[in-house]
Amino acid sequence: MKNMYLKKFMLPGLMTAALGFSSLDVGAQTTITYSFTGAMQTFTVPTCVATVTIECAGAAGIGMNGFLPGQGGKCSGILSVTAGQVLNIFAGGSNGYNGGGLGQGGAHGGGGSDVRVGGVAFTDRVIVAGGGGGAGGDNWQCTTASANGYGGGGTAVGSNFVGGAGGAGYTSGTGCGANGGSSGGAGGTGTHGGGGGGGGLNSGGMGATSTVPGTAGSGSLGLGGNSFNSPSCGATGGGGGGYYGGGGAAGNNCGAGRGGGGSSWTGTCAAPSFTAGTNTGNGYVRITYDFGVPSLTITSTAPNLQCLGTTQTLTASGAATFTWSNGAQGTSIVVTPTANTTYSVASQGTAACPAYGLFTTTMIALPVVTATASPNYIICPGTPVTLSGIGADSYFWTGGVTNGTPFNASSTTIYTVTGTNLTTGCSNTNTILVPVYVASVSVSAPTTICAGSSANLSASGAISYTWNTGSQFPQVSVTPNATTVYTVNATTSDFCFASNTTTVTVNPAPTVQATSAKAEICRGESVDLTAAGATTYSWSNGGSGTSISVSPNVNTTYTVTGTNSNGCSAKATVFVKVNLCLGVGETSNMSLSGISVFPNPSAGDFTVNSKVEISLTLTNQLGQVVKVIELNQANNYQAKVEHLSQGVYFLTGEKDGQELNQKIIVNH
Repeated sequence: MKNMYLKKFMLPGLMTAALGFSSLDVGAQTTITYSFTGAMQTFTVPTCVATVTIECAGAAGIGMNGFLPGQGGKCSGILSVTAGQVLNIFAGGSNGYNGGGLGQGGAHGGGGSDVRVGGVAFTDRVIVAGGGGGAGGDNWQCTTASANGYGGGGTAVGSNFVGGAGGAGYTSGTGCGANGGSSGGAGGTGTHGGGGGGGGLNSGGMGATSTVPGTAGSGSLGLGGNSFNSPSCGATGGGGGGYYGGGGAAGNNCGAGRGGGGSSWTGTCAAPSFTAGTNTGNGYVRITYDFGVPSLTITSTAPNLQCLGTTQTLTASGAATFTWSNGAQGTSIVVTPTANTTYSVASQGTAACPAYGLFTTTMIALPVVTATASPNYIICPGTPVTLSGIGADSYFWTGGVTNGTPFNASSTTIYTVTGTNLTTGCSNTNTILVPVYVASVSVSAPTTICAGSSANLSASGAISYTWNTGSQFPQVSVTPNATTVYTVNATTSDFCFASNTTTVTVNPAPTVQATSAKAEICRGESVDLTAAGATTYSWSNGGSGTSISVSPNVNTTYTVTGTNSNGCSAKATVFVKVNLCLGVGETSNMSLSGISVFPNPSAGDFTVNSKVEISLTLTNQLGQVVKVIELNQANNYQAKVEHLSQGVYFLTGEKDGQELNQKIIVNH
């Protein structure tokens, strides 16, 4: 950005005559110092001056009997003003002029220095530098760094205020006055007297107290407190003037020290600055201003050195209204320069105080970027491709591509490369098409089957296929035990590889159970059969529902088919033993010769032998079939039953009109 002060200078392209502007000589920076005179002085703001920098220094107090007084504080700030405005100036004196407290024996507090606008009352002040406290009697036993009575030497409150420092006193500890801050500092107390408290933001410093016989005056708005002397003491220090004055010292037996320093305040001035207790002697006020043509500021959303084609917004500040060299009115304009261009702006302001500003854009050529691909012909999906940019220093590709690094292209895509010149920071773009065959294979299959069922998978759209089952046919039948993902890899007519998957979800079959209300019934008697483990049921005798009633005349095995909510089915059987009820009941009936069971009772393992081929059924007390035992030549007419739970079981069978009904007892 380029700002210019103009001396009888007419900007190119600005119709200043039409705007009513006039040329104006540029004056150098001017500084006026107002020293102590003991009276009010004035400054009238010149034409075309919008701000003044004010530096105030409070007066130091007076030291008696060889003791050093508190020094004046300094502060500065920038005040906004208007032409013709009158500033009332009060430069403090070491004799107490402008708020210094009366010191006994001539040890007066230094007056504050201030500037007032719109009146001469303390409430009209816009900036104040605190004065230092006066010094009188002995203070050697209270010499802490803070107990110096300096104007503006206390505690800062915010950015525009610093309290006054407390004054030194005779007695260590309680003899020292406290620094001012938000409130004025407390005064010191002691047998030989004490120092005054420093002025604060909301109240003055408190006066010191001498136990024999009294208390000094406290500071107030703009005024330091007067000191107090006992008849035996010759000199005591008054409080320094300031925004709020410091408290006076109190002496007994010549033990008093310094009065408290006044506080410093910059009001609403910009750029406030404070220095504690550095001014010796009388105070002063210094006013500095620039007299000449104001300079408008132009800022840009882009740097002054720009890449060709950069669009930017220029914004002017420093006035209320603006006219640009391209004829636009308003605070901002949007431009896209194609060559080095100087933009200017003017503001009427006042007829005697026009303002100007300049901004020059310097264009930088963009790099010429090209894009290449290897290979540069149509490819199969998944083929490695390398994209490279040429003509710049660094490259950024869309699609996550890294310049010069191979990647697997999956589909036809237009890629954009942005090349950047690292020296200038300018970038340019180019694009390239990577063509890829459309290679795909379709798969169809049932999405859901029941456990134990088969699913037919079918692939199409290619010339060869290989399933992850090992089959190389387009169609394949599978019988998964659980939900399974099947993949087919294929070669298309373009001799490109393609792959697809399908998921066959296997729903579990229900675990169906069937029970009988009785293990045995008499011929002609009914018994209830109950099924569980599914949602719906179908019985082998044509019945349906969870429970059915049957009345078989002979030993009968019933089968129930249960179907769950997924539509999957499973079967269970239940055996109903039918007796003639001739008194045999559940007692042993070994009418079939050549069949033996041993041991019986057993611990759950026993052996069944036979001399003939026969089929025997082992049921529990609920009528549930536990095991069907086939005795034949293949197993040498012998079978072993193992791991039965404790309980009563029945072994039944029939051969050539003879029946077997053997009770078997298992005890663990």
